[in-house]
Amino acid sequence: MESEALEFLNLFSPVLTHLSHLSSAEAFREPHVRGLLDGLFRDLRGFVSAIELSEAKSSYLVFFMWFYPHMGILLRGIEANFDNTVAIVGLKLVSELVLNRAQFMQLLLTCASTILKNTLAGNYVHFGVFDLYNDPALDIALDVVFQMMMNIPIEDLMSFPKLTLAFFNMIDVFSKGQLLKMKDISLQAIEYIFRATAEGIRGSDKVISTASCNTVENICTFLFNEQVKTNTFILSPPPPGSSTPSPTSATLGGSSGTPTSAIAVSGSSHVLLQRFGAQPHLIHMQLRRILEAIVVEEANDWSLSRPLLPLVLLDRAYFDFFVGKLISGQLEQRQGAFQELMEGIQYNLHPINKNKFTQQVLTFRRNMMAQNFIILLPPKEEF
Repeated sequence: MESEALEFLNLFSPVLTHLSHLSSAEAFREPHVRGLLDGLFRDLRGFVSAIELSEAKSSYLVFFMWFYPHMGILLRGIEANFDNTVAIVGLKLVSELVLNRAQFMQLLLTCASTILKNTLAGNYVHFGVFDLYNDPALDIALDVVFQMMMNIPIEDLMSFPKLTLAFFNMIDVFSKGQLLKMKDISLQAIEYIFRATAEGIRGSDKVISTASCNTVENICTFLFNEQVKTNTFILSPPPPGSSTPSPTSATLGGSSGTPTSAIAVSGSSHVLLQRFGAQPHLIHMQLRRILEAIVVEEANDWSLSRPLLPLVLLDRAYFDFFVGKLISGQLEQRQGAFQELMEGIQYNLHPINKNKFTQQVLTFRRNMMAQNFIILLPPKEEF
């Protein structure tokens, strides 16, 4: 099979040889060259995507070793045709190359690539290596991604299904690790991510909603753990008896019932603590959005419960304030359902505590449906 694959790939050698002799960007923009690049990129992408899983590793390595000396042609072709569809076709080829379907590349931590989502998900590289060698490549790539991201209005982002899916899949993977390791990220980028995920949760697409919930859970879990570890609380302080770095026994009690303001966060704190400390309304917005989805929408309750708990732990005062507004609009015999939502929940994110909270959210939803609750959301002006 390897010899057959190599025989097929060698059919492209004359085209690659011709392209390798082109010496300028202008030459790569000639109409007939664009045609060659377009056909070449499409054919090679088709070959990679058609590799059967049973023969994936050997066939892919044959392709990789054959194509690697010609990578310069791919890069030059994309750069020279940045304003043409040829670049899109070339980027799709790169995306297919780094997808690492079925883990057919067992490169572990030794090979980095530049297509962000597939690279982050493919476990190619320990990204701390970039800092170790003072290599700015990853920071530059992420900066470009954020600039491109913020140039797309969120309304437009949500209007194009392929773009929407690509964005939320990328940000879901990104928030699992790389975001938490960044030395700096702009407040505008953080706000964009949180506002976009709020829209994703609002939508009816379960895949988008789940990816949005995952992103919020990843970020807020990190914020909670980091602020407990450093004893730097950006919003609500811990309840009495739970100020130790690993709280296990303190039950969340009531609070003052009014929203809290941000406190000053030390410049030595993690950049995410600094950003959310400067804009606490992002936590409030996301907390309200998820609560609204739980009480008034046909929602994925399990997915919504996962980010809700770290959001509540980050700002219990705002949670109590919002829920208090909801309770005030209910009949007295129905008010207990809201109060039971947090009954017995501890000030930690241990799996047992998270699972208990998820079960209570599901029970709360069932009670709402069974008793035909009519929920009147408080006006946003009250917040």
